[in-house]
Amino acid sequence: MEVNLKKIAFLVNLILICGMLCFGQVLQINPWKKDASMLSRFLTVSLSDYLNHEGKWSFQQQKIIVSGIPFQLDNKQGLNNVFLKDAGWKDWNTDPSSYYAAYDSLPVETDISRVMIHIPFDYYSAVYIIGYCENNPDFTDILTLRIGKFSGGHGQTRYFDFSAQVPRETETRRNVARIKTESGAVFLVRIPLDNAIWQDFENQTVLDVDITKEIRLAIRRPDPCRYQTRPLGLPSGIHIYAITFERAPVRMWVGSDQPGHIFNEPSAPVFNVKLSKIFPFEDCDIESKATDWY
Repeated sequence: MEVNLKKIAFLVNLILICGMLCFGQVLQINPWKKDASMLSRFLTVSLSDYLNHEGKWSFQQQKIIVSGIPFQLDNKQGLNNVFLKDAGWKDWNTDPSSYYAAYDSLPVETDISRVMIHIPFDYYSAVYIIGYCENNPDFTDILTLRIGKFSGGHGQTRYFDFSAQVPRETETRRNVARIKTESGAVFLVRIPLDNAIWQDFENQTVLDVDITKEIRLAIRRPDPCRYQTRPLGLPSGIHIYAITFERAPVRMWVGSDQPGHIFNEPSAPVFNVKLSKIFPFEDCDIESKATDWY
């Protein structure tokens, strides 16, 4: 019996002591403070290289805290947010046939169709963004983060997708976290990183994060066996002012005593799960599910 670790889905439910979002309430913007425990738990990321829009929301401080989460706000020559309207797969109309697609490599220079940021390797549990989506239904409100390594044909190319719906400007649902501003609606959106991917990249020091729109299936013509998932469809209507990553309070390592995790009958598959506590938490539940692809 051959068991692949990716056929086992682990769900770790962590009830944290603080930092819970208050959905349905108007959130206040608080001044930045030097809190060692907060700064070690969160990673703020600059978007200055990709600023392309002057938003209605103006801010006085470059560093703020919302709902216990720190954010870095950038401003460059009046531009203060990233409008993802041009994000996507720009080679879609040429239908490239190479197995080593240009899309799978890091952009050589800044390209607004590929909003690519880089973060130090760690175990992360969630991503928070401050932003909103245009009201126009001709724009999609789906945001996707593709996290991993984009190396093309020169190394490991492996990434995983995490998506969320970003509220539109006139959103009235009670289950969204609205931020109080004097000009327009801005929201705090949490994207759970609920797939245990980090063990796959422990040999890396830096991870690539492609911030893009909705992901769809792209099938190579005329051979339907050649396909990829790519950012396609309606242009994105999402504006992002800031993005912050939350480190996981616990690290999980999964392995076995068998080479290649291959088990032969009549032996029973046994996997070892090692948890390393990083931040305080009250409870931790582990679920495992083994799925046979055949």
